[in-house]
Amino acid sequence: MLRALGFRQRLVAGSFLLESGFTVGLSLLVGTVLALWIANRIVTSTYPSFPLPVLALALILAGSYLVAFLATVLPARAASRIRPAEAIRYE
Repeated sequence: MLRALGFRQRLVAGSFLLESGFTVGLSLLVGTVLALWIANRIVTSTYPSFPLPVLALALILAGSYLVAFLATVLPARAASRIRPAEAIRYE
């Protein structure tokens, strides 16, 4: 529909990638904070300190973000290549 409204292919693909990046980033942030808080509450009740594997955590978050970004690229490219007449006719 964005193509039918006159948006260029790059802008349509960029909007999909921006929205996906924001959603994934916010989800990873909230999920990580909640998981660390719960793990801290559980571990500190048993042990005096809570070891935080920063490097492993950063690698997992970066890998998750990369996989989600790559999963968005192909649908964004496909959506941006649809011609406006086909988009209107299909709806």
